[in-house]
Amino acid sequence: MKSKQIPETGKNTLNILYVVFIFFGIAFTIIDPLIPLVSEKLGIGYDRIGLILFTSSSISLAATFLSGRFSDRYDLKKIIMSGIIISSAGFLIYGIVFGFIVFLLTVVFFRIGCGILDSSVHAYVSKSFKNQQSALFVKLDMFWYIGAVISPLFVSLLLYLDIDTRYAFIGLFAANLLVLLLFIKFFNGFKQNSQNDFRDPVEKNKKTAVEIPEHSKIIAGGPLNCFAGHGNTYVKILKNPVILLCTAGLFFYIGIFTLLSTWLTTYFTDFGISVAFSSAVLSGFWAFNAIGVYITGRIIRRFNENKLILLYSIIGAICTVFYSMLQNIYVKIIFLILQAVFYSSFFPILNSIAVRENEKSCGTVLGITLSVSVIGLVFFQPVSGSVMEYFGKDGVNYLLLATSVLLLVSILTLYLKMARHNKN
Repeated sequence: MKSKQIPETGKNTLNILYVVFIFFGIAFTIIDPLIPLVSEKLGIGYDRIGLILFTSSSISLAATFLSGRFSDRYDLKKIIMSGIIISSAGFLIYGIVFGFIVFLLTVVFFRIGCGILDSSVHAYVSKSFKNQQSALFVKLDMFWYIGAVISPLFVSLLLYLDIDTRYAFIGLFAANLLVLLLFIKFFNGFKQNSQNDFRDPVEKNKKTAVEIPEHSKIIAGGPLNCFAGHGNTYVKILKNPVILLCTAGLFFYIGIFTLLSTWLTTYFTDFGISVAFSSAVLSGFWAFNAIGVYITGRIIRRFNENKLILLYSIIGAICTVFYSMLQNIYVKIIFLILQAVFYSSFFPILNSIAVRENEKSCGTVLGITLSVSVIGLVFFQPVSGSVMEYFGKDGVNYLLLATSVLLLVSILTLYLKMARHNKN
């Protein structure tokens, strides 16, 4: 099904979700370029900041997992709204007052809100646009990267002009409220067997477990009752080797993502680069991520996804070797850009492959795969913070190399498994 065949209501819904994902990208990345500044103002080391990121990501793990499960059971509009509201709270409290507790709460609100949005928005797209799932996942990521480009560039500009960054957070809070109002007006929630289901007629007429209304069955038992009697669903998902390999790939991809982005301004500081300049480099990194997913979105229908992601993994690993080993800062920036282009599409492609293995429980599958991504953040943020604090940039280089090799191994194993599956 081509995008021009999507009804107008479907297009409006997708457009507002793209805007939501821009602000999701801003909320998720805006803290990263501020880490050296926060460390200086609060008088805390990078290891303690890593622990703050670890704590917030640990909390967001539950939000991501529950959001995925609830996406198969409850009204997606309300779930997505809660993600927008919680993210907005993060912008508000940082803008009002700055301190250690406020910084911790800001990061926690951002991670919880982003975790909810990640699971629920992907679940909505998977349920409503099955024939375009991979392409739309890639497109969502492209808009996320647009937000990720905006935040460090904005921070860089504010630092250059010597303007308090808290004003930016107040402005972003106001913008988020506007997005919430637009979402309420234009979003058409996914409802089984209704006109808001934008799948092909053939797909809509199929009787599947996900199309059976569940709301009346679980209201009496409360939210946690949605887990009762569904152990077999989790067992089936977790016994699927393709889904497990996709989650492994996501774990190591998030490791690379964290090492290249979260600590980029700190990493470049060791080379004598100012925070304002390194924030601009970080913005460029996200911009080339957006270019990477745009390119993938243009070619994904013409190539086998498994071959494409294996090729990306090989080229990305080679770029990581040069980035880690070479000391010239300008050469590093070139290979940073190349890594951005070739690693950028791993997230949507791996999630799409995993969801196709069990479309009936796509929200639950996404809850698991995205939760593993959060576990990657939980693991790599404190580890990379401690490595940066005690071993400097050389330690980060070796950690990055090891992670890229493990990603390549997991993607190669996935490719071989899918190849054997297709033969059978």
